[in-house]
Formats: sequence, C-alpha cells, structure tokens
Amino acid sequence: MAGSRARGGMFMAAFGTMWLVGGVLGEFPSMPWLAAIAVAFGAALFLANWRALRAQPAALEVETSAEAQRIARRFRLVNLGQWAAVAAAAIGLNAIHRPQWIVPAGVAIVGLHFLPLAALFRNRAHYLTGAAMVALAVVLPWQVPIAAAIPLLCLGAGAVLWLSALSAART
Repeated sequence: MAGSRARGGMFMAAFGTMWLVGGVLGEFPSMPWLAAIAVAFGAALFLANWRALRAQPAALEVETSAEAQRIARRFRLVNLGQWAAVAAAAIGLNAIHRPQWIVPAGVAIVGLHFLPLAALFRNRAHYLTGAAMVALAVVLPWQVPIAAAIPLLCLGAGAVLWLSALSAART
C-alpha cells in the first residue's frame, strides 16, 4: 500500500506543481522566477516520492491479480469521469458566458475525484485532500472577487496537492 501512496504522491507532486505555476503566473506575472522555484520544488517532491516507491521492490512489480485489475479499472474510470466532468464544466460555463467559474469548478471536480479514490485505495488522507480542495473551490470565490480568486485557487489547490505528496513520500 505504501508503494501505491508514493505513486500517488508522484502524481500529486506533478499536478500540484502545475496548479502552483498557474497560480504564481496569475498572481505574480512580473515574477516568473517564482514559477521556476515552484518547478524546482515540485521536481524535488516528485523525486522524493519516486525514491519512496523505489525503496519498496514489491511496489515496482506488476500486479496481475484480479483484485489489482479491478482497482486499476476503477482508477481509470474515476479519472476518466474527472476529466469528462472538467471538460463538461468548461463547455457549459463557456456556453452560459461564465468562463470565470471554470477554475473553481475544476478545483471542486478534482477535489471530488479524491473521494472515490480514498475508498478504492483505502487511503483516508485522500478524504482530507478532496475535502480541502472542495472547500477552497466553494468558499474562496464567495470571499473575494472571482478574478482575484482564480490565482488564489490555483495556489491553494497546488499547496493542498503538495502537502498530500509530502505526506505520501513520508509513508
């Protein structure tokens, strides 16, 4: 299970870095060097999880059991559903002339996708990751103007994913 968490940590480090870079470039466009620092830290976090995965030789073996195949199939379905929901939200919000809500919707959808993954991988930390991202997406746009909320949502989503990746690297 720890190998699975480290593998997930690699994904969270990568996607967290993408969210953070988007937030940094949106909030501090005149300081692109901050984005470069985020990429460097994200790479370090990715490598920490990669090392945690490599430290468990059993985690590197290809699992062919029926249970492993069932988990892999459900994982793919959850992720397919997430990307389909993000695409549908973007298309729908553009159609009703509310593109400023695409980022909050995306953060909420990404957060929600962690809930079935928590049960699938028996990883209670995913519930916290998902809840934190959904809370950000729901609360932040109502506290600050939507234009200001977008880069803050990106930064917040990236920070949540990085914290989750850091936790995964330590297990």
